[in-house]
Amino acid sequence: EAVRAAETARAPRRLLTGIGWTIAATFAAFLALWVLRVFAWRIRPRMDAWVSARVEHIHNETARGMAMAFVASGRGLARVLSWIVVAVVVEEWLRFSFSHFAYTQPWASAMTDWMGGRLSRWGGAILAAIPGLVTALVILLVARLVAHAVSLTFHGVQHGRFRFVGIDAQLAEPTRKILVVIVWLFGIAMAYPYLPGAETDAFKGLSLLVGLMISLGASSIVGQAAGGFTLLYSRTMAVGDVVR
Repeated sequence: EAVRAAETARAPRRLLTGIGWTIAATFAAFLALWVLRVFAWRIRPRMDAWVSARVEHIHNETARGMAMAFVASGRGLARVLSWIVVAVVVEEWLRFSFSHFAYTQPWASAMTDWMGGRLSRWGGAILAAIPGLVTALVILLVARLVAHAVSLTFHGVQHGRFRFVGIDAQLAEPTRKILVVIVWLFGIAMAYPYLPGAETDAFKGLSLLVGLMISLGASSIVGQAAGGFTLLYSRTMAVGDVVR
């Protein structure tokens, strides 16, 4: 039975059928890629025109720069997604074509098992990362609310609506900046363990490299900032003084 099955698989009629299905799959793959290209050609100018019209109404230069950076990131993401679609189409065409010939059928089975294993791992990793991402997002939202409350409070002190012991209108703005930085550093430190991949060696090595670069490169900046804070909080100088 095994010999008969092998002979049937290598029969000319079976080979011709496989060639026919391969030609049809090739035509379908080219048609899908052509539709994707035409879709990109027609959608991209409309999206660019729509984005340009929205950006022109933004008068703040900082906000306009952020919007342009967001648009550039979106274009790069769309380009990456289009290449992923192309890779999937080519892989499915190969798998379908290999499955219609006796000699290449094991390759089709191996490709199916490989894709199934990768998709199951990716899906499991995404599902496992969702709770940590939600926790990190909640922590960062709380940090943003606290920073906003601190900013509102010290803006009130700066304009005379509130009073703090030892903090006047002159020290309100630098104190606000220091406390906001502390709140965000604390929030990032709390959210860091919940980020996907935070426990991997690559993430730890990158964190160590960034910390080392900041420690070596920002020592003079930290020293100057400490000197400036000393002058501010010791009330050595005030607005209107003449320094020689």
